[in-house]
Amino acid sequence: METGVFHFWQPEVPQTVRTGPEERPVPIPDRPVPLLQPTAGRPTDHEIGEGVYSWLRQNPDHPDASVWAAFLADAFPHYVADLAAHAVMLNAKKVDAPYLRRMLNCLKILALIEPERADLQAQIGRTLIDLAFQFAELPNSRHLLLEALGRLNRARSLGDETAATCDALARVNFFLGDYPLARQLWQSVCDHLNDPEREASLKRQLERIDAWDVPPYPLLDDLETLGQAITCWGERDYEGALDRLAMIERRGELLSNMNMPVFYHLRGLCLLGQDNRAEAADCFRQALRVDGDFAPAIEQLEKLES
Repeated sequence: METGVFHFWQPEVPQTVRTGPEERPVPIPDRPVPLLQPTAGRPTDHEIGEGVYSWLRQNPDHPDASVWAAFLADAFPHYVADLAAHAVMLNAKKVDAPYLRRMLNCLKILALIEPERADLQAQIGRTLIDLAFQFAELPNSRHLLLEALGRLNRARSLGDETAATCDALARVNFFLGDYPLARQLWQSVCDHLNDPEREASLKRQLERIDAWDVPPYPLLDDLETLGQAITCWGERDYEGALDRLAMIERRGELLSNMNMPVFYHLRGLCLLGQDNRAEAADCFRQALRVDGDFAPAIEQLEKLES
C-alpha cells in the first residue's frame, strides 16, 4: 500500500530489525523511520519494512534514499524482488506518464542498491527520455532530458557502449544542440548496426550534421515552449497557448525534425476550449496524419463526431 502521507518514528537508542530464518539483526539507520501509520511505541519490523518500502517508491531522489535503499536490501530483500517485478510489469505497460513515473522510481531504487550496474543507469536514462515527451510532462522536459543525459553518461562511464545507449545519448545531445557529439555517438552506432534500413536513416542524419543542416538553436527551446503552451492550456489561457504554438510553427525546426502529433492535438484542445469545434476537428485530423495511432486525437474526434 502506498500513501502520500508518512509518519516518522525516531528511535531514542540504536535499534535493529531481525531478518531471515536465523533472525539476523540489521541496524536501523539513525534517521527518522518512515511509517504508513502512527505508532505510540516501537513499530513492528513489518511496519518498518512496509513504511520504508512505500516511502522509497515515492522519494527515490531524496538525500536519504540511498541509506534506506541499502537498509531495505539488507533487512527486507523480498521487497527488492518485488521492485524488480514491478519494473518488468510496468515496462510491458509503459504507455503514459503515470506508468513511466512508477517504473522510473522502481529503477532508481534498484540503482541505489546496485550503483555500479550500467544497464540500470541506461534504462533510467531511456525512460527519462520517454517521459520527457509525454504530454503531461512536457513542461518538465528540460529537467528530464538533463537528468537523462547524466544517467546515460554514467552508464557509459560504467562500460555501456551498446547501440541503444549511444543512440539515446545522441538524441539528447542533438536536442541540446551539441551536434558534433551527437554525430560522434551516431557514428559509433552506425559502425555496429546490422539493420540496413536503420543504418541508412542514421547515415542521412550524419550527412545533415556534416553539411550543418541542423537547427540554429537547441530544439529543447521549442520543447520548453510547447510545455509552456500546455501549462497555459491547463490554466484555460487558450490565447497564450495558441501564441506559443504559433511561435513554434513559425520557427519550424521542431515540426520538421520530429513527428509531433501532440502539437496539433494541443492546438485542437485550445480551439475546442474556444468553442471552435470545426477547426479543432481539423487539428485532431492533422495529428492523426502525423501519427495514425495517436489515441488522444482519436478520442477527441470520436467525441466531436458522436
